[in-house]
Formats: sequence, C-alpha cells, structure tokens
Amino acid sequence: MKLKRIIACLCAVMLVGCGSSDKPSGSSTQKGLYENLDGKATLGEVIKKMNNDVSYVKSDIDENGNIVNNEIYKIDNHLCFVSKSVFEEGAYNTLSYTITQGNNFHSLYLGDDNTYKYDIMNDYSHIVEKIHVDYLNDKNYEVYNVERKDEDNQIVLTIKLKMTEITGGGIEETETRYAISQIVINKDGYISQEEITYYTNDQFSETSGDIKTIKNSDFNSKNQKDFEKEIDLMKSCDGLTDQEVKEKLNIITEEA
Repeated sequence: MKLKRIIACLCAVMLVGCGSSDKPSGSSTQKGLYENLDGKATLGEVIKKMNNDVSYVKSDIDENGNIVNNEIYKIDNHLCFVSKSVFEEGAYNTLSYTITQGNNFHSLYLGDDNTYKYDIMNDYSHIVEKIHVDYLNDKNYEVYNVERKDEDNQIVLTIKLKMTEITGGGIEETETRYAISQIVINKDGYISQEEITYYTNDQFSETSGDIKTIKNSDFNSKNQKDFEKEIDLMKSCDGLTDQEVKEKLNIITEEA
C-alpha cells in the first residue's frame, strides 16, 4: 500500500520552534487582535489559538508542485485527518486517499485487478496531537528570530528556524534543515497561509530549492457527521476503477 508516501502526506500538515523576536512594525490595523505583542509572543498566541479553538480546517499543501488536500477534524479532543492527493509519476498519476482516526488507518489502494480496495488497520501509531506544531516548545525545532508586520487586515510573521525532521521509516533517521517561514494571520486570528522556504545553512544565504505552501480555510465549518460521511465515501469507492474513483472524488487530472 506504499505506506511510506501515505504517511508523508499526513505529516505534511504539521509545521515547526524557540528563540528571540523583533517588535511589531508597520501600521497597527489589527486592533485588539494580538495587540501590543512582539513577534515571538504573537507566534505563541496564534499557535495556541489554532490548537485550542479550531475544530475543523481545510488545509491545502503545495510542496514543490505536489498538491495534498487535507481536512483536519477535532473529535473528542483527538485529531482525525482526511487526505487526498494525486502524485504525478511521468506519464502516470497515482491517487493517495487516506483517513486517520486515532489508531484506525483507513486507506484506498489500487489492487492487482486495477480496481481500488478499501482497507482499515487499527494499529496505526503515527498519531498527531496538534493542528500546528508548537514552534516555541517542540524540541525538534529552534526559532532564531520572529519579525511581525501588521498589514491591512492581517498580520505577517517571518520566522527563521532550524528543524530536525524524520527522513525515513525509522525514528532515528533524521535530517537537520533550515527554513524561513512566513505566516499570514487573518482578521479572525487564524493562520490562513504559511510559506516555508528551505535553506542549506543557518546563514539563510542559499536556498535548497524546496518550498512548501500551506493554505488554510473553512475554519470550524464541519463536524463529526461530516467526518463520518468521508469514511462512508471511501468505503463506497471499493471495487471502482481509477477513473470512477477520481470522478466520485471530483479529482481532475491531465490524464483524465
């Protein structure tokens, strides 16, 4: 079932930190929203709001042209994920469709007869507990600097950070990376966009060529019943062909 790439999709929603910060600059258009806070304090408060106040968010991730569409539900204080994506592989494209629900891992995979099969495992261990990783307290990240700017009806944070990421199937396979993350906070105080540009060194003088953009929307617009419908939708794809599944999921590809 190619679980490595599936797990990579699921982890893509979560992001990064701890360090120093700059004072806010620019015009103060966010009256009452994170008012009189510097960059570091604003970062801490917006991550807290994302993790405490969001019960649902649609999160579209573009990593070097590979698009993953995630929906995150908070149900009984636990996070559940619906992930749909199509990976281009030369002249072909591969559908990845997974749902995580605690230790339950629902997946749809292409069988030997070229129809999709529904499967569920109940020993899934890669459980995510936060909608947004706590940059300021997660031991795998170190924030060097946070700069805040107030622009129109939004706040923009620019964060320089160092991160330790798992690169393989084993938890001991890690890689140190450097990045500048630009977070946009909307008028409601949520993170509406984050763009992460990766660098080859801690001087941030040379990019690695990797860029990840996360766009969040539809905050708190769905609930547990919608999540249960997603599981039913996946089950209904059992036995369908590739084209039939993509039509049911309303996925458009060049090949189609």
